[in-house]
Amino acid sequence: MLDAKLNTDVFAVVSEFLTDYADVLSFSLVCSTLNRIATRRLLSMRPVSLKGDLSVQKFHTFLFADAVTRAPRVRALRIGGFKLPPWKIANEAEGSPSPLVDILNSCPNLEHIAMCFADGSTDDESSVVAAIAALKTLRSLEVSDWSENTLDLLHGISSPIRKLAIHSGAIRSPDALDEFLPRLAPSLEDLELMYFRVHWGSTLVALDAEAPGPDGHPPPFRALAQYPAVRSFSAIILIGAPLLDRLQHLFPALDGTLSLGDFDTQINRCPRDAIRAANRRAQDAAPGHAWKKLDRVICDAQMLYVLALRCPVRLVMIDKCSAGTVRYAADALRENPVPRLKLTLKYGRGMLDGVFTPDMAGPLSHFTLCLVYGNKKLHKRDAGAGDFGQLRWDRLLPSFSTPQRALLSALRPLRNLTHLRVLICCELHRPGDPIWGKAAYSEKFVDAVRGPAFDFAGTAAALVRAVPSLQYVFLTTCGRFIERVEGGEGARTWRSYDRWDVSRAWRVAVRDAKRPRRLVRLHSDVADTIIRNEELVLSETDKVGVL
Repeated sequence: MLDAKLNTDVFAVVSEFLTDYADVLSFSLVCSTLNRIATRRLLSMRPVSLKGDLSVQKFHTFLFADAVTRAPRVRALRIGGFKLPPWKIANEAEGSPSPLVDILNSCPNLEHIAMCFADGSTDDESSVVAAIAALKTLRSLEVSDWSENTLDLLHGISSPIRKLAIHSGAIRSPDALDEFLPRLAPSLEDLELMYFRVHWGSTLVALDAEAPGPDGHPPPFRALAQYPAVRSFSAIILIGAPLLDRLQHLFPALDGTLSLGDFDTQINRCPRDAIRAANRRAQDAAPGHAWKKLDRVICDAQMLYVLALRCPVRLVMIDKCSAGTVRYAADALRENPVPRLKLTLKYGRGMLDGVFTPDMAGPLSHFTLCLVYGNKKLHKRDAGAGDFGQLRWDRLLPSFSTPQRALLSALRPLRNLTHLRVLICCELHRPGDPIWGKAAYSEKFVDAVRGPAFDFAGTAAALVRAVPSLQYVFLTTCGRFIERVEGGEGARTWRSYDRWDVSRAWRVAVRDAKRPRRLVRLHSDVADTIIRNEELVLSETDKVGVL
């Protein structure tokens, strides 16, 4: 009888279909043969993080232990801002490249690099920049901070990159982009900036009404380069008025993601309604220049309001909403309803009043509601501190025995809603100082929503009764407590403790018209897949500031 042999080629093919990092790690533990296959798969799944000289040395040793099979699998690198020791610079002068440059030169399929530049310019950084600029396979580049070498990299890129992210205060305006970006314009589809500004001053002047420059030259903004291939644009902090005529001039073909962060009333010198009116006029006066559609808009409620977008938007993600600003979101969505919505809403009296109206209910089929209960910015003497400390669960969200509560009443108009995800997130500081400390939180509320104590099944049943069109329900309760602790030399730091994160999900089964609908519990892996596929996801701002 012939001995059975393991066909490792089959496992190599199977590994390419594994998309979960934990699954590949488990795959690698089966035997030494599969460990080699899994290692190659892991190299292509996530960026390799090189945050210092030690990590560079270790990865260099690992990579060149089997460079023929490992190096081609590396797709992305995250390079931290660090300075190499002087002896490495000397080696470079003698013709021996540093380990980091050696890594860059040896990976033929690098597609993404994130580079954090150190303060100042160094010889070792220059050699790394030259190696990155020479890559022909690069499709995505992210640069953080700034040095004299940053512009050298942006000027020297030889690949037709599709995505560029600049996380630095050195680039804030379109004319700064003009120094290096036009040469990348033919292929650039996704642009992300830390800061951006398209308007100065307190006067709103339409782009076509700008005074001509000296000697009959075009007005400054019209003279700036356009980026007709850009489909998505993100500004983490947009300074000044978000004027659509300027944004549409710079990015005429935008139809992917528009992410503009928060509307800052402290630094914005123009009234909200004046900006909103200007953006309406810009779209009405030149409909040929207005965007035809947008796949996703990410911003806060006031930003969505002043943008006054007329084009169809498939998914709107509203961050950092509160009882005081939610009306701006309601007004914007009433004028331009969307089929998919994510709303992050901080607890406050009246936070759900008038949000969901029949005007916006028609097209809305997917809704993610993230309710935040936190006292980070709420102190004992602040208005609303009393309500915050007396909150009860059965007054905020429905349970099986108390179906007529705030959220149920608010959701009833959503007659076409099929997918609903509700998250209850708590971030609580201990009250501390009796006068100036944080507002006291409601222990009854926290006890009711904390982890397994939460009535998942009863809440889901009440939601399904209130919204008959629902097909899927997803519930999550998560939170943490935060306290201030004394560090070394009198320094104080924040420490989080006692975390919880529990989720449940159901499919609504309909047997026939005469029998009640039944909730069928979903496995967590199935629920996670549906959440991703149906885009019931949180924004990056939520992940940083809420979870």
